[in-house]
Amino acid sequence: MRGKTGCESHAPSVGLCISCSIPCFGRDVSCSFPYAGLLVSSSIPSQVTLSQVLSGVGSSVQTRLTRLPFTSRYIPSLDDLFIGPLHGTKILLSSLKDKDRRGRARGSCTEAKPAGERESPAQSDSDLTVTTRLGRVQGVRLPVPDRNHVVAFLGIPYVEPPLGKRRFRPAEPKKPWNGVLEARDYPNACYQSVDTSHPGFPGIEMWNPNRMMSEDCLYLNVWVPSSPRPQNLTVMVWIYGGGFYSGSSSLDVYDGRYLAYSEKVVVVSMNYRVAAFGFLTLNGSSEAPGNVGLLDQRMALQWVQDNIHFFGGNPKQVTIFGESAGGASVGMHLLSPDSRPLFTRAIMQSGVPNAPWATVNFDEARRRATMLGKLVGCGEGNDTELIDCLRNKNPKELIDQEWQVLPYSSLFRFSFVPVIDGVFFPDNPEAMLSSGNFKYTQVLMGVNQDEGAYFLVYGAPGFSKDNESLISREDFLEGVKMGVPHANEIGLEAVVLQYTDWMDENNPQKNRDAMDDIVGDHNVICPLQTFAKMYAQHTGLHAQHTGLPIQPGALPGSLGWGNSGPTGYNSGNSHGGVYLYLFDHRASNIAWPEWMGVMHGYEIEFVFGLPLEKRLNYTTEEEKLSRRMMRYWANFARTGNPNMNTDGTIDSRKRWPQFTASEQKHVGLNTEPMKVHKGLRTQTCALWNRFLPRLLNITDNIDDVEQQWKVEFHRWSSYMMHWKSQFDHYSKQERCTDL
Repeated sequence: MRGKTGCESHAPSVGLCISCSIPCFGRDVSCSFPYAGLLVSSSIPSQVTLSQVLSGVGSSVQTRLTRLPFTSRYIPSLDDLFIGPLHGTKILLSSLKDKDRRGRARGSCTEAKPAGERESPAQSDSDLTVTTRLGRVQGVRLPVPDRNHVVAFLGIPYVEPPLGKRRFRPAEPKKPWNGVLEARDYPNACYQSVDTSHPGFPGIEMWNPNRMMSEDCLYLNVWVPSSPRPQNLTVMVWIYGGGFYSGSSSLDVYDGRYLAYSEKVVVVSMNYRVAAFGFLTLNGSSEAPGNVGLLDQRMALQWVQDNIHFFGGNPKQVTIFGESAGGASVGMHLLSPDSRPLFTRAIMQSGVPNAPWATVNFDEARRRATMLGKLVGCGEGNDTELIDCLRNKNPKELIDQEWQVLPYSSLFRFSFVPVIDGVFFPDNPEAMLSSGNFKYTQVLMGVNQDEGAYFLVYGAPGFSKDNESLISREDFLEGVKMGVPHANEIGLEAVVLQYTDWMDENNPQKNRDAMDDIVGDHNVICPLQTFAKMYAQHTGLHAQHTGLPIQPGALPGSLGWGNSGPTGYNSGNSHGGVYLYLFDHRASNIAWPEWMGVMHGYEIEFVFGLPLEKRLNYTTEEEKLSRRMMRYWANFARTGNPNMNTDGTIDSRKRWPQFTASEQKHVGLNTEPMKVHKGLRTQTCALWNRFLPRLLNITDNIDDVEQQWKVEFHRWSSYMMHWKSQFDHYSKQERCTDL
């Protein structure tokens, strides 16, 4: 919606104020408000879920509901009730009497400028205004504990909006703007699926977009820890997860203020395109080359290199960190040659690029793109016609059909994901890791205890968030097929053999927990273990061969890949290294049932410091854990070592050791004193990382052989039946002749 002016008539009768993004009332029209059943009421509803709003309203009207931080509840006040011309009914919009960011009453309809050209009133505090290479931006003060504040710049455009013909294309650099751009509120979320499976349930709503969805969504956010603005601070750039089909930088759980304030780092996050908009691929097509969501991330990293020093950050001290698909994205930038110079270190939480869900080959990517075209009525034309047709489709049409392109029913698989294109990825991730073709630097990575549980309630037989999910043996065996969709019968038998307690094979609780382990080990824990081992092997070998510390920006020259990072950089602790963790603390205020344990994604709130917010009712021990984790993450970003404090000291009593391929040490992160462990599910990961791939390779065509054998056996049986019939007939005739 950005970049338009004035009020439009929105079908059939609601005028939409483009500048303030809410309906224009008071016009002589008979309004028909979208999804009136949700928003129109004679009394104040006790709870409204944003997913319902997004699902019902679509892209036509942006509602502004007052949302309690970190929850799914929307609490209106009497000021939120507005009597409009909708047949005398009350419309729940948020704070129409408040002033918008330009000082006008929300709901007034006057001309607006495009996002990059919006001017704002002069502010007395110069700390809120920063001049970047593209123009001036004005931020906002946000409160943090201890009556302090940080300065946030929310919604800074880093590329041109990918609208119209730019859909599916790599984004174009942002043009400079005049005046002061107001960066005081989060941007639109990129178009994505909204989870409506359990409306109002906080455990789901916290991951749903809390801003209006639009293709004009490529903006970033910056949190600066103090005023007056510091200089040369370490920068931490967050990449959100969501299976490459969802996610938004505006989610409450990604609020960067607490991390910036507590650790005196500059925190950055960006939106990037997801689903078909970010990852639809047609081989050889410049109009839909694929991986444009990853290229969005790279453009944001380039923006950081070009502009972060204006905010007090050091472009030579940039750590990228992310979770799930965000963690996989971080690993992909470690692999991609053109991304390597744009950051210093990397943190991967519950996601790596070699995970089975993280990439597809060109043939499969093309099949999915073509299938999406058929599903939305784009026919059988050539690639140009297909892309033109898809560009003319309403975004919601593409989102509604995206899950139908998957070739099988499965868990932890997503429709449009990065493609091995020979450009962003010179080779597949496994091959690049095996050959050492990646950025040589320090990495911190880890997993949660129950990575698979979250995905089981999305289709695994017998599972539900509303009960104990006690799983029968039959449901377990069906669930294994969904959890390992690429395996043949022999492979599935191997998985069942590994994860069954054969002394108690019909125990429903053990079947449930085994499914959690299967999905988590296969998709998160064991791929991450593989990444850690290969990375540690190559960085360790390089250090042995050269006798020199590894410079975080450079690859080994002997491998012929040249310098891939910033020059003239000294980290203070420039040895390469891997640090591994297992997060196994279940938050005291989690909404999911007890059996789901320490789930995928539930370390994030501790990394971002949410337990520091007293209103959220974390325990004192959880606040301490969060402070400790923020310190580890920030220490690592500053020095490459999570143990090294800002003054250069190391607390030897709770030292986090490096992970090596031989010892495989990792730490447990919980409210207890730190403990060091050896081997992260080493035995079960041997199944996924070594035995099963070889087994499937050997038996890859066994189904075809079996089918051919059945055909031949059927043919042989028919011949035998015919021969026996003839023989019986012959024998009968011979007996008659003898008589």
